[in-house]
Amino acid sequence: MKDNIKKIIEYGIYLLVFILPLQTRWIFSPGEFNGGYSEYFTYSLYGFDILLFILIGLEGTSIIINKKDKTIKAPVLWILLGIFEFICFISIFFALDRTLAVFVYVRLLFVFGFFFVIIKSKYDKNKIFLSFIASAFFQSLFVVWQFVTQSGFANKWLGLAKHDPAELGVSVVEAVGASGHSERWLRAYGSLDHPNMLGGFLALALILIMFYRIKQNKKVHLFFIFAYVVIGFALVFSFSRSAWLGLLLGLLIIALISIKRRALQAQKIIAQSILMISVIFFALFLIYPNLFMTRVSADSRLENISKEERISAIDTAQKISQEYSAIGTGIGNYTKAQAEIKKLQYSYKLQPVHNVFLLIRSETGIFGILVFLVILLYYLQIIIKSKENIYLIGGFILILIIFMFDHWLWSLHFGLMLLAFISGGVIKLIYSKEF
Repeated sequence: MKDNIKKIIEYGIYLLVFILPLQTRWIFSPGEFNGGYSEYFTYSLYGFDILLFILIGLEGTSIIINKKDKTIKAPVLWILLGIFEFICFISIFFALDRTLAVFVYVRLLFVFGFFFVIIKSKYDKNKIFLSFIASAFFQSLFVVWQFVTQSGFANKWLGLAKHDPAELGVSVVEAVGASGHSERWLRAYGSLDHPNMLGGFLALALILIMFYRIKQNKKVHLFFIFAYVVIGFALVFSFSRSAWLGLLLGLLIIALISIKRRALQAQKIIAQSILMISVIFFALFLIYPNLFMTRVSADSRLENISKEERISAIDTAQKISQEYSAIGTGIGNYTKAQAEIKKLQYSYKLQPVHNVFLLIRSETGIFGILVFLVILLYYLQIIIKSKENIYLIGGFILILIIFMFDHWLWSLHFGLMLLAFISGGVIKLIYSKEF
């Protein structure tokens, strides 16, 4: 009985990690604002959550049956997470929309549940890593097809939405083609809600592949080289500047650490990784120079609109933070406050500020953001102290960049679950002697 439960949990985790990017869900209450759809007012249940709920229950049952709980000794982290969760809970009572705040808080509990499962359960670190890379690899195959065909089909069972570059609202790169006319090129979404989410996911996969190769310290299987190349192509096709920048800085920091430590084998692997990514970017630049120049120069019509909207969003976030200084708007209620302050009339303009720090500050108040920052410093400290796993700093830098230039790691289901998986995996890797 005990062994059966453990096996179900173990392989359930591998499956959970593999299906992480799938957005299959039941929308039981579509969000609406002035007659238009809003994702941030939508109530839905993901297929991922159902499996996660089962695994949480099984893990709890396993602990009861075994009558022992080998908790990883990280008391400071448990205290910080407990305080942050309590602040999020308290924010419900001051929220503009308490029903929405309760729903988002329950989602946060599922996130903590995933974190708990990743830390507490027994599984093979190589297999869980392979599950994550396999997920990114198959996602990348779909992404390459999506960009080459410039289309995306809808499928409710796979959580896929149709994307047509000719339609307004679809994320595209608008550039002048060889004919001299303006062209709209679809930025690859994969199965996710936005190309920036795809880019962050794939950039993280590339850093983890490199970290895995360094940890193994032996000749790597050709699959990893092939996966690295395919994921690299897919990352480019997302045209996510935050993911590009995060990957670049992450790789540079890792390279500097390897040089300082005089780790020749690590230097070789890092150099190979940087070379492969550079070749991919350069080759695609030769094929699509107009698209790259548009994204880098940021002076096209759409890029200017995006830049103005981001600046305006930061200004709005600062106003919200001032108005709801101590307690915040309530978890998940940023867009409610945004609609009131800016007197918005169109649902597509309801967007969280593209900065996780400002978003958490606005929703949970000054105490929430302070605790969140302390948690980040805690992770930075334990990664630096863990000499064996110090190359995880590259992933930390990538996530930090995404925090600064986007919101999906806090505002959307996939982002929160990805964050739970990575943060739980780091704790497991550093503190667990059995892992």
